[in-house]
Amino acid sequence: NRLLEEAGGDVELFMARHNCRVVPQPKQVADAYAKAGSTWRGSGVLAGYEAAKTTSSSWPAHLRTLVISGEHDFVTPELAKTWLDILPHGSASQVVVDGGSHMPFWDASEQYFERVRAFLDECDDTK
Repeated sequence: NRLLEEAGGDVELFMARHNCRVVPQPKQVADAYAKAGSTWRGSGVLAGYEAAKTTSSSWPAHLRTLVISGEHDFVTPELAKTWLDILPHGSASQVVVDGGSHMPFWDASEQYFERVRAFLDECDDTK
């Protein structure tokens, strides 16, 4: 992985740059990793996973999707953008949270929640 190589193979540095940039790490994040260990149980299941393109018949036309990632996310904005190609045209939009990591709700929370609220308002057909 390019980002891990850029961190000199230092997993702690990688996590500090790309997973959660808040120092000290929020208690909830630290507690979650303490309970789960250094590798999330689902990581092995997802290794090698490749998403299949959906069809308009398999994806409800009214269902909108927000693809959101942080500027420094290990799921890079370029990688997250591939979901726009997989989901039916026009059903998804992408937001990159400036300064955010994989947890932009922690390290760029104001911008993160502004973007999520704007997306939800855009989807609200009661307005």
